[in-house]
Amino acid sequence: MSRLAIVIAALAIGLLAAPVRADVSAGERKKLEKAFADYLRQPDAKKRAKTWKGVKALAGKLTFEEIEELVGAAVPGNTWKKGFTPTVKYTSLGEEWTYSVIAPKKRPKGLLPLVVDPGHGSWRENSDKENEGGMRTWLKTAGAENDVIYIRTRVIDRLSNDGRYDAWSKARQPMDQPNSDSIATALLDAINDACLRYPVDPDRVFVQGISQTGYWTWWLGQYAPDRFAAIAPVGSRTLHMRQLVGNCTAVPVFLLHGTADPTCPFGDAKWAADALKKRGGTVDFRPTEGGGHMNGVFVRFGEIWPDMAKLTRNPFPKKFERKLVGPTRPDAYWLRALGVEADEFNPWGAPARVTGEIDGQTLRITAEGCEKVVVLLGTEMLDLDESVTIELNGRKVHKKRVKPDAETALEVARLRSDGGHFSAAVTLTVR
Repeated sequence: MSRLAIVIAALAIGLLAAPVRADVSAGERKKLEKAFADYLRQPDAKKRAKTWKGVKALAGKLTFEEIEELVGAAVPGNTWKKGFTPTVKYTSLGEEWTYSVIAPKKRPKGLLPLVVDPGHGSWRENSDKENEGGMRTWLKTAGAENDVIYIRTRVIDRLSNDGRYDAWSKARQPMDQPNSDSIATALLDAINDACLRYPVDPDRVFVQGISQTGYWTWWLGQYAPDRFAAIAPVGSRTLHMRQLVGNCTAVPVFLLHGTADPTCPFGDAKWAADALKKRGGTVDFRPTEGGGHMNGVFVRFGEIWPDMAKLTRNPFPKKFERKLVGPTRPDAYWLRALGVEADEFNPWGAPARVTGEIDGQTLRITAEGCEKVVVLLGTEMLDLDESVTIELNGRKVHKKRVKPDAETALEVARLRSDGGHFSAAVTLTVR
């Protein structure tokens, strides 16, 4: 073959390999960017529908890659206020809630990790100054003062103050009553608000906490494992996780616990570490010999945070499972389970379960206790220019190419305050 022929062949291969760009002008792209950002931040469903209608035809021109790029860019916020902000308001469960935030003195050029403290009832009467001092103690101990946006929700404080905490956190109760998933929703909505408000990297969101805060760190980890790069429940009970610990196998877990903890038995942490390892989870378990509930344990955040900070969330684990206690948040990485029904909130008897496995261009899914599953697809997950095979409960139910779906990608990003990973979807009926 002549040198000219080789050059032409190489160019042809390069052109074939390059992503296909949609026929969208710079002005149209700007219109889409603004519309997507507005859609994600609009609480009114009718106004969201109007926004989508205005760009639907234009969005229909986008390739898979462009959908992921535009939706991903629309998620991070641009608000910046250095130092401590005692009260940031947001809405969840039809109520107004708050969280506190500390941002570094200097705004970086890129996006920052978000570290979340779910909160603790013992802080319910703290002054703003005391809250700031407690938050800065963690930042200083972890060595993260200039590297993260750090929020502490006031959800647990408020529920403890107004007498609702015990009722909402009862182990079992009718599903139509507020329960632990209600608390998790309020906590997760604080995280979602922060991700849309501040320049946060949605792939580097971390939850940490000790004692009661660790309890809710565990619950958030199993409630929304696809949302976090890692969780760190410290000195915490784990009874509420006995049937749900498998939900955390695809999210890295860092465990600190004192062997002489008089409040939360050391055996709780050891059980969790052993259970996760048995299921193939990633666990960094660091017992403190002779350590108490906080004494000798809390200071070790300085050891684990540098290792946590290196992690980036994997939105496409090769294998995962999630048991669903109810329909509140039916997401599990690249799956959504629709039509989950439960008469009782019962962490020991989850009525629905989904699992997912990626094997090349084949997705293997099991689903029980739900009516439908929505399979979310992205270019980092599969080759979307090729046929995709989906097996559901042992049956081959799909084998063909999929089409770009900007509306679903945008809606998933809104529900999760997250985006940029999915650009197509397939909805399947569970039989």
